[in-house]
Amino acid sequence: MRKSNKYLSEYEHGLMRVRPLRLNGGEHMEMRGRRSARRDERQRQLRQIARLQRQLNEQRRKIDELERIRDTVLRTSSGSATYEGTCAECGIGVIVREHDTLRCSSCGFRCHL
Repeated sequence: MRKSNKYLSEYEHGLMRVRPLRLNGGEHMEMRGRRSARRDERQRQLRQIARLQRQLNEQRRKIDELERIRDTVLRTSSGSATYEGTCAECGIGVIVREHDTLRCSSCGFRCHL
């Protein structure tokens, strides 16, 4: 006599658990264990999206800071000052050339030409 349990047997098949079922006289396969794999993959993707969003916000903040500093330097400097680029020392400052020197507006780095 068969048990009232719908699972006839249980065995492992690769990474998923496969259980034959008897439904309406036919043999069907039920897959288990894939849901947790999908959930883990989704969690990994969500963590990656959050990390990329943080990096994007940081880059936007740096760009805003550079534009603000550049505008301030160009507005307040004498006619001989020109904007040269970003500072390699601190990574966020703006390099301004005044006469024969280069100066970082953030960390104060100076270089004579």
